[in-house]
Amino acid sequence: MGPQRHHAGRPVAEPFVGPPPGAAGLQCLELLSLSHKLPALRASPHRQPQRLTHLNVSRNQLRSLPPALCRLQLHVLLLSHNRLQRLPEAIGAMAALRQLDVSCNELRSLPPSMGRLSSLRDLNVRRNRITALPAELSLLPLVRLDFSCNHVTAIPRCFRRLRLLQALLCDHNPLQAPPPHVCLKGRVHIFKYLDAEPPDAAPPTPSPRASPQS
Repeated sequence: MGPQRHHAGRPVAEPFVGPPPGAAGLQCLELLSLSHKLPALRASPHRQPQRLTHLNVSRNQLRSLPPALCRLQLHVLLLSHNRLQRLPEAIGAMAALRQLDVSCNELRSLPPSMGRLSSLRDLNVRRNRITALPAELSLLPLVRLDFSCNHVTAIPRCFRRLRLLQALLCDHNPLQAPPPHVCLKGRVHIFKYLDAEPPDAAPPTPSPRASPQS
């Protein structure tokens, strides 16, 4: 485990910038869990575990994600219980990502580039400070979406395109559209409400691809 800084007797995580040096040579590594580790990590774009598909860096007090992380061809990225205030636009480059958990952070918005996560099935943004959901999420093959415990007031009508969606968790939001009595009835009634709303002006399109930068 890397060095830690201490503040008022409590360890504080150094900035996370990539997999730990010891993992760089493990070319066959597929799963890496650093939960609770508070690591001071360093990354090199030429020294990444090429087969790493599952990365867990939850509960590390992380404040930001380096764009370099988005070069990894991950299937699962677990970032819950940190202190993230934003996600980089470069996250849209993670085309192989199937599950993203950024619950219990300090996010106020989600980048439109997430519309390019063409493999994403499970998105958990529970317990953040999000006020609006980007329309680009409607482009994803989501099966599960959890945005409960945020500050969202409306579900975009274009979300009716999420026909693969099986689980929609939206409780503990100040939702006005659909109104609360519709949301309480669950996904089927929410979709009926969205289908009955006036047509969208135009379907969303993914934002231009951004190259991840260190």
